[in-house]
Amino acid sequence: MRPIIVFSGPSGSGKNTIISELLRQRDDVAYSVSVTSRKPRPGEKNGQNYIFVTPKEFEQKINENEFLEWAKYLDNYYGTSRKEIEKIQRQNKFPLLDLDTQGALNLKRRGENVFTIFIKPPSLKILEQRLRKRGTDSEQEIQKRLKNASKEMAFADKYDFVVVNDSLDKTVQTIDDLLNQLASSDSRRNAENR
Repeated sequence: MRPIIVFSGPSGSGKNTIISELLRQRDDVAYSVSVTSRKPRPGEKNGQNYIFVTPKEFEQKINENEFLEWAKYLDNYYGTSRKEIEKIQRQNKFPLLDLDTQGALNLKRRGENVFTIFIKPPSLKILEQRLRKRGTDSEQEIQKRLKNASKEMAFADKYDFVVVNDSLDKTVQTIDDLLNQLASSDSRRNAENR
């Protein structure tokens, strides 16, 4: 069974762009849409950006052990559906997740079949430039994201693989090569178990 590929990294490191490129280029990956109890933001679509549920529905799913991992952040729940991951794996695809360091390391500690990738910006100065260029955050939000980035990067050495995203094409190629290696070792393992 293909491992779950978990991406983490500071906001602005390029995780979403990298994941989008992998989804466009490879037919053996699928993005696992997270479940959340927060309200949709303008432009977000249920089932595409998140699966939106009420807090009560989320708590019921917790009680029924439907999540591989979940966390509460700023009064909202976020979780990874166990059924969604299993569905992707049955299709012989890599499930791709975008999780914060807490969620990623929790999955790893629990002994799940997971491979963690940390996306680092070249520097905090370049990260700040990227966040400003996006034009989506207030000054206060940018400062909060930069402060959080330093904390997140302190966990990078706990990941299976760390890549500095200084060139999108190069980073995507590096991760593509890595997934090819993981697919190859997965195929060998399956052949040995037959």
